Amino acid sequence: MMNSYYRDKNEFEYVCKQKNKTKAIDYMKQLKLFRKT
Repeated sequence: MMNSYYRDKNEFEYVCKQKNKTKAIDYMKQLKLFRKT
């Protein structure tokens, strides 16, 4: 569980570094929806 959290956090930080901020937001939204199901 913790490993998954840190991996997602690293991916989120990587995406945030990209120029496309909306892509990062969409990624987190999809991640939250995926976690709920």
